[in-house]
Amino acid sequence: MTDYFRRPLLIMVHLTEAGYYSVDLVLHLILLAFSLGLSYYGFRLLKIFRGGLLESPFKVLVPSTLIFVVAESFNILLDIWGIPERALLASHIINNILEIFLVGFIFLSFFLFFKAWAKMARKQS
Repeated sequence: MTDYFRRPLLIMVHLTEAGYYSVDLVLHLILLAFSLGLSYYGFRLLKIFRGGLLESPFKVLVPSTLIFVVAESFNILLDIWGIPERALLASHIINNILEIFLVGFIFLSFFLFFKAWAKMARKQS
């Protein structure tokens, strides 16, 4: 009996004749594709904003999308290889640390956006 049948609440999707993949894996693959696209267009936007008012927020925001790519790649590897019970806590801790870094960088970039726009609003008034 495979490990998938021992997990009680895991929803399965039959993708190939060879076996089953979890819905979780499919969702992580979709998130990885979108996060790679987000990184690609983010770096293109960063080139546009070079030397401008919004350069510093984008310098923080765009590389933070790569943290999300790393986190999703980690989740995909865990879905493919499976997680031994003793490593389950460690994988959750690593995921949480990556999410904290991501949210922290997004917070910092929004703070820098706010400062840039507030400076612009003060100049106009």
